[in-house]
Amino acid sequence: MKTLNTPYLPVQADTIGSSHGITSDLMPGEISGHGFSYASFGEIAQGQCTDGEDFLVTLPVNLGSSCTISIAPGPNGVAVNSIWEKAKRAVTEALKEVKITSGLRISLSFDRGVPIGKGLSSSTADMLAAIRALQSALGIQLSPE
Repeated sequence: MKTLNTPYLPVQADTIGSSHGITSDLMPGEISGHGFSYASFGEIAQGQCTDGEDFLVTLPVNLGSSCTISIAPGPNGVAVNSIWEKAKRAVTEALKEVKITSGLRISLSFDRGVPIGKGLSSSTADMLAAIRALQSALGIQLSPE
């Protein structure tokens, strides 16, 4: 796992790429990344098997959330800007996991194809897309734990 120990980020090429139809004008010291996650149709069945192992059955849907993250040097602490609070919290916690706790200004923007409040895991799709965008931007891989 790659850990950044400094609030000053190197200038690097935009990791979004033109294949996604997105362009970005990065400022010096700013990096960006992109992540996507499919949604799912709720919890069809859940419970515990006779051997004590938990199970959950969901159905995938062809809807998802796409997140673009921009990360720039910041004055103090880590400031994450997003209109989606759960995605903001997920990125903040992921940064703590890799010991990044200061000197960053982060902006999350979403292209959502998942209706809110319909049991399609829209918040979960946002959180996972944001974490994937963070991993893309920083060139890290978080462990499943």
